[in-house]
Amino acid sequence: DKDIQRPIFVKIAPELTLHAVDEVIEVVTDNKIAGIIASNTTINTDIKAKYGPRWKESQGGLSGDDPDYRELVNNQIKHIYKQTSGKMEIIGVGGIKDSETALEKIKAGAKLLQLVTAIRGEGPSVAGKINSGLLNFIIKEGVKDLGELVGIES
Repeated sequence: DKDIQRPIFVKIAPELTLHAVDEVIEVVTDNKIAGIIASNTTINTDIKAKYGPRWKESQGGLSGDDPDYRELVNNQIKHIYKQTSGKMEIIGVGGIKDSETALEKIKAGAKLLQLVTAIRGEGPSVAGKINSGLLNFIIKEGVKDLGELVGIES
């Protein structure tokens, strides 16, 4: 239906400088775009080199459960969260494979999560496993809802 407003998110690269991320934040805010997806695949040659010459020489990006890639993305999410005082909608993506890696993104400032590599590897049931792990965590820690954890490490 043409009258339905659908949210639009801007997906950014993990290699963007903090200044460039700030410029994206400004564009997103000024144009009333719904939020930012952090982050796309990485073209960082040091990260790609860990996976052999095929990846090091490849023009394409790499994603998935690489600790350095996850750190790049998590730091980017933290920066966006801080710069916007938690008011920007952030979809966290990159290396989420279980409830622990999902919590990294949430604590960094992501309100929503996107899975890619984990679904390819384990199938859609991985989402249920992650949700169960998150539920167990909030029960164990006495957290009323995951929203309380958004951005607590930013």
